[in-house]
Amino acid sequence: MLERTIERLQERIKDSHLKDVLAAELSQLLAQKPAGVRTDEYITAAAVIILKELKSRLIEESGEESPCRSEAVAPLGLDCETIINGLLIGMHHDLLESNLQMVKALGSAIAERDYGTSEHNFRVTIYAVRLGEKVNLEKQQLQALIKGSFLHDIGKIGIRDKTLLKPTGLTDREYQDVKRHVYLGRQIVQNVRWLEDAIEIIMHHHEKWDGTGYPEGLRGEDIPLIARIFSVADVFDALTSERPYKEAMPYDKAALTMRNEKGTRFDPDLLGPFLEISRDIYGEAVPQDIHSLEETVLTLINKHFQFSPTIDDLRDSFGSIARRGDDGRS
Repeated sequence: MLERTIERLQERIKDSHLKDVLAAELSQLLAQKPAGVRTDEYITAAAVIILKELKSRLIEESGEESPCRSEAVAPLGLDCETIINGLLIGMHHDLLESNLQMVKALGSAIAERDYGTSEHNFRVTIYAVRLGEKVNLEKQQLQALIKGSFLHDIGKIGIRDKTLLKPTGLTDREYQDVKRHVYLGRQIVQNVRWLEDAIEIIMHHHEKWDGTGYPEGLRGEDIPLIARIFSVADVFDALTSERPYKEAMPYDKAALTMRNEKGTRFDPDLLGPFLEISRDIYGEAVPQDIHSLEETVLTLINKHFQFSPTIDDLRDSFGSIARRGDDGRS
């Protein structure tokens, strides 16, 4: 398979953009991945082998010690840096595509089961990321925030419909059952290396600043930062969204409710910055339909994951909900 791939590469490189060719070829190789082999390890090995084969053949054809200095290679632009960058772009594109599809599919499945739509996941991601940007989170933290925002309630897949979808108040026993979703969520993603940084949100988005939350009763800065950020966004969207058991709060009432819990439920150093930007974000997000919300989220993902090369590629990879029914249902 690899030898045939190399032969095709050599013919196609002359007429194609290197990064596009390599991304396509790596995708074909990935389709042949044996069961039991991890995707990241397999595609990394494939990329290394392709690079070695290309370098060997280019050296052989040019008669030079290094293809970086070969006159025969220069007209095609196949210097070492271009080859390596092309491979890295191909690997990044393919892995990120697969991972984002997984995150979106899992998160949307849970949100649609719980709320009947994916809009909650999109809005809460927008709110959380905008707050993360406001307080200058690092790139890796923002990426974790995006993943965790989509997967925060993934553990609810293990909660019975009778309890999860109950239109009235829960009994104490039912509430204890619902609280298990954070442990179930951790169990689901803990062996997926790319999702390890989302566990802090999955486990701790119900902790409270004063230590009265669950599951561990963490207090203050013992609660992971991205979980504290997400908690602000999640509660805000819950307050301002309609649910089977309640109407949506108007913005001013929701903001006042949250302000009254500053320093008890919420980190005061995060709630303040959020309230500074929340009216504008709310005004932008709430009127948007599922298609527009998705576009906004895709823009954020493109920005913080540096997806290559355009938002159109990301839209195709992400599996646009806009291509499904008007209400975003499967």
